[in-house]
Amino acid sequence: MADGEMKLLLENRRLMNGSVEDVLKQCLPDILECPVCFESMEPPISLCKNGHNICPRCRPRLNNCPTCRQSILLTRNVALEKLAERCLEKCQNCDVGCEVKKASIHDIFSHMKVCAYRLYNCEPGRSVGCCWSGRRWEILNHVGETHKRTLILTNNNVCKIKDFINYDHTLTTQVILAHGELFWFHHEKNSFKSKFFGAVQYVGPEENAAKYKYEVEFFSRNPIGMNIKFSRNTHTDTEIIDDVFSSEECLCVSILAMRQFVSEDKLRFSLKVIQNEEDCAVVN
Repeated sequence: MADGEMKLLLENRRLMNGSVEDVLKQCLPDILECPVCFESMEPPISLCKNGHNICPRCRPRLNNCPTCRQSILLTRNVALEKLAERCLEKCQNCDVGCEVKKASIHDIFSHMKVCAYRLYNCEPGRSVGCCWSGRRWEILNHVGETHKRTLILTNNNVCKIKDFINYDHTLTTQVILAHGELFWFHHEKNSFKSKFFGAVQYVGPEENAAKYKYEVEFFSRNPIGMNIKFSRNTHTDTEIIDDVFSSEECLCVSILAMRQFVSEDKLRFSLKVIQNEEDCAVVN
């Protein structure tokens, strides 16, 4: 008997010796996995002529079954739909709007770490020990009441950092309200690395971060001096900002270069949050 056949036989015996619940938990992720997006299928689940399943998110984009290329029927897999309704794990944030369901506890825990409906900590108040936590849509009210000086209420701003030359500036976070969305603006002067870092994170679903970009521009007071301009898509709010700074996939300029843009010991620069053109076209 080949090694592959032996492994399959041993696995089948192990499953047969387990409880029905154990077997179901082991098999459920594979049974409910959509062959297109690899997410857990929820009703309505469509069938092709050969009995393969397709989830409702992918069905509108398909003319033929992705597995066997046969035509997709109007028939639904009612038995599998009932299994999904009874067995899929709901996100713990379902009571505040999250509709995500997964076929395993591991998958739902992974989702909950990045769920847009999760509880957020107060980033602007972290340096002063603020212990507040709340939903994404509650952040603006909290910051407005407790950390008003950290609010940036336009998408095009001139920012100033006082005492830039003489002092280290530890991680500072401000809140930007632009295009009807919230963003974290993090910046830090790190004398140990001799660099000034800055990054803007989109607060909300990860897939929306690519719809916006941030642009930072420094202008020299000297008419013949240089300008520095940096632009990139906003980061997701699940990225750890220390890791973003360490990777230098953000605004990262030497402190020596920054001295050219300091006047009266204040660093001045423009900060814009811009909606990417393709997304503007969709909205309009």
